[in-house]
Amino acid sequence: MADLDTIDNLKATIGKRGGLAHQNRFSLVMTTPAAMQNNVANQEITLLCETASFPGRQIETFEYPLLLSRNTVKMPNVYFNEDIAFNFILTNDQYVRRLFDEWTNLVIDRETYLLNYDDVFKTDMEIHHLNQKGEATYKMKLLRSFPITINSVELSNASSNDYQRLSVTFTFEDFETIL
Repeated sequence: MADLDTIDNLKATIGKRGGLAHQNRFSLVMTTPAAMQNNVANQEITLLCETASFPGRQIETFEYPLLLSRNTVKMPNVYFNEDIAFNFILTNDQYVRRLFDEWTNLVIDRETYLLNYDDVFKTDMEIHHLNQKGEATYKMKLLRSFPITINSVELSNASSNDYQRLSVTFTFEDFETIL
């Protein structure tokens, strides 16, 4: 009888919390830097985003010896935000690839090798989790983000029914939960 009670409690908890969160219900609000601003393009980028993730955070610790004891305890020192990767579906005109090539060129100019100021290439972006009705249930804002890696795109004669994908890794200074 305890098993049924546990299952009923689980079902009640899930129901009370609005159901289970599905992985395929998300939205990306990506604003490119002002130097390459194009509102229609930003909507297209959002539509072509195949996978995204909410970033994690790791707290770095150090061993602190307890006074008059051989034991140590872990004390928090600093935190690190993990970089996150987005996967995009590529179209025949390689629009997404060209956009991120242009963006990374804003970070470090490929011809002069000069680094731009932060406000030229860093921008905020948002990741939203959506419920079954398409309403945002959780929103996270990545503050001052920019792409740091554009991965290679595989080409293959063996894959005639698949399409190309581009994985782009972003870093950011911090994140905040906005809903």
